[in-house]
Amino acid sequence: MKPSKTIIYYINRVYAKNLTTTSGGNLSVMDKDGNIWITPSGKDKGTLKEEDICCVTPDGQVIGKYKPSIELPFHTLIYKLRPDVKAVLHVHSPMLVTYSLFNLAPKTDITAHSYLTCGKVGLSRYDIPGSIELGRQIADVIKEGHDVVMMENHGVVAIAKDMSEAYNRLETLENTADISVKAAMLKKKVKTLAVKDIRPVGKRVPYEYIERDAVSEKEKELREEICAFAKRCYVHGFFTVASGVISARLSDDTFLITPHKYDRFTLKPSDVVKIAQGKCEKGKKASADYALHRDIYSRKKYVNSIFVSDAPNIMTYAVTGAEIDSRTIPESYINMRDITRIPFGGDRGNTDELIDSFSPASPIALVENTALIATGETIVKAFDRVEVSEVTAKTLLLATPLGEPTKISDFEIEKIDKAFGLPKK
Repeated sequence: MKPSKTIIYYINRVYAKNLTTTSGGNLSVMDKDGNIWITPSGKDKGTLKEEDICCVTPDGQVIGKYKPSIELPFHTLIYKLRPDVKAVLHVHSPMLVTYSLFNLAPKTDITAHSYLTCGKVGLSRYDIPGSIELGRQIADVIKEGHDVVMMENHGVVAIAKDMSEAYNRLETLENTADISVKAAMLKKKVKTLAVKDIRPVGKRVPYEYIERDAVSEKEKELREEICAFAKRCYVHGFFTVASGVISARLSDDTFLITPHKYDRFTLKPSDVVKIAQGKCEKGKKASADYALHRDIYSRKKYVNSIFVSDAPNIMTYAVTGAEIDSRTIPESYINMRDITRIPFGGDRGNTDELIDSFSPASPIALVENTALIATGETIVKAFDRVEVSEVTAKTLLLATPLGEPTKISDFEIEKIDKAFGLPKK
């Protein structure tokens, strides 16, 4: 993709996700010739076109009809200091700007995904936007090896080898900040992980491959469903660009699963990965925790779909240990029942304890500092449990300033159990 096209694609993503304002933020990409392609100064981020992007040559010549962003100085300094960096992304995203007001950075070690994606976040002191002094402030922090820098009273800068990775860091850190701000609403301390316990999720075993075969009508439909729900989860904030997993059973020991580190918003049916008898579809890389999904399907024959989500409201309860009570809204209790909490274990929790916790009466598990895992008889049912869990968590968080919510009595719970034929534990 041409640098100008890359910038337009990602500025549209950033703006659509409300991660910057019309006049705020800037993106740049360095091409193989050392040219810096950058968003123009003072132009509407919601209507930019490819021809609006500026090109700054290595000798400082500006090519284009507009002036480059006033923040060009720090983009230039970063590229000089870090030859490995080919993309710089600066925005004023709401949760990260909140942190910047206190010259603080969100703790990324509250989940393995956040820490592995963003590393330790650096802090730069305030200076006038567009000034050489601000550029030096940021460059000094980048020089220390940070890939994400919080700018005091300003915003955030994410750098990477390409814009997709920089954008992934932005979304991941914004989600992490969202979780941490909401934890403060609960007046609960956020639990952090020891760095020695942080490692990539999933069993890292050599893949054996199966040849691609003819796609049945059932498989075609499931692939399309997985893509549709992956996009819906992304749009609703249940997934970030590179987090969140969906799988669906095809037959006894065959299932489909989302690929590893693949954009959930643009997922296509052909990208979805088939796993058969523990072997992976040739030429593809499955989600890192495919082995856990296989174990769940093997031991829980009624489960036909699994969702893994790090949505910010429910994750607030996962990183604080605060109780989330489904017995507050009938829909919440019917879909969520009583959520099982599983201690952090480095691999989607303690695997045997996690799998044993699932039953028709206990379809959801909240793995501390990791994710919500929802099972279902269908993709729709598993998704509904994720959605209801996130909305319930949000509702309870919003209720916090008002006091203690009224809970549904045991007598009324028994009536719900009977009316809806809910299974007993």
